[in-house]
Amino acid sequence: MRRGVFYLFPLFLLVSFSLLGQQFYHYGARAKGMGGAFVAVVDDATAYYWNPASLSFLYQRGEMLFTAGRELVNRGQMVELLSQADGYLSDYPSSLSPELADVIAGLSSPYSSLSGGSGWSWVVGGGGYSFGVLYGSNALLYPIPDAERISGDPSSPDYIGNNETVLRYRGFKSKEYIFSLSLPLLPDLFFGANVKYIKGRTYLLEERLLGEYETGLSAKELYHRAFTRRVEEEGSFSFDLGFLAILSPRVRLGVVGKDVSKPSFKTALGDKLVLKPRWRVGLAVLATNSLTISCDYDITENRFGDVGPRMRELSFGAEKWFKGRTIAVRGGASYNFASDDPLLSRFLVAGGLGLRGRGMLFDFSLSYQKGLGDLGMGFTFGYQF
Repeated sequence: MRRGVFYLFPLFLLVSFSLLGQQFYHYGARAKGMGGAFVAVVDDATAYYWNPASLSFLYQRGEMLFTAGRELVNRGQMVELLSQADGYLSDYPSSLSPELADVIAGLSSPYSSLSGGSGWSWVVGGGGYSFGVLYGSNALLYPIPDAERISGDPSSPDYIGNNETVLRYRGFKSKEYIFSLSLPLLPDLFFGANVKYIKGRTYLLEERLLGEYETGLSAKELYHRAFTRRVEEEGSFSFDLGFLAILSPRVRLGVVGKDVSKPSFKTALGDKLVLKPRWRVGLAVLATNSLTISCDYDITENRFGDVGPRMRELSFGAEKWFKGRTIAVRGGASYNFASDDPLLSRFLVAGGLGLRGRGMLFDFSLSYQKGLGDLGMGFTFGYQF
């Protein structure tokens, strides 16, 4: 067991999450490059996120890290449908295109949503302990269609101009103060926990599609308006759990549970936004001294609130070191088994590089999912002392 001298890990993340809020974000450039298969692999400063039990296995040398990245955007069919609606609304209210009825019908699809987030973190620790501050924001934009009122006849009570379809935007920003602890239960079994105080803000925006957006929909403007309307603030305690079993000198099994106490935060609707427990299991095989192969699976189905896209991820990854662990090549992929959305049920593939030398470290990763037309990326700069 590697119990270390004091080490310092300041982390600063400028990231755009996968926009799901409560999935297991591929946190850190190294994990991102391995497709998110990291629960049983982690032995660096991201242990508090991936598996706090691994704090007992951090390198003896200290580290200072700066991490930044951008994840892919989950958009479902909503972006395409709203771009069509922009054209059909150009002459509103003097006239309405009959094709708008098809758009409103399409918005009733469970695939019509848009979600996103960002965050940064800082953590300091040593000898199986850490303290961190994690700031994040998550948002979900989805329509509530009134699909019955889509008649093209102006004299009809169901005339499309009377349609009450609205866009609802739910946002959540939080700052988490995290104390992490790891200790051995048995010689080959380790336990870890995060005790967290979460200061959360919820945001709500509801506006009619017809009447509010006749001049077009600006995602940037909508985002700004959403995070300035109907704000509620509340604090809540929560905790995470982690376990790591050394099955053999070359095989590790890890389990992590996030927000197992179900912290909740009041919203402008009078209900609660609940961060539901997310559990994930991981297996890592140290095939050689320089090659690690890993696999993670979400035990629970994860989503943002009760209406966000459903996620249950299976991830595979590999990391190979060369030249005395100075150069690393990483690759991986993940697949969502929970959603019927044709965009969200495609493989995400990832790869990355790592460099170590003279106390310096650098990690870089890229990820891509067909149909989203964008690349996710991340990088880490650091210093070991």
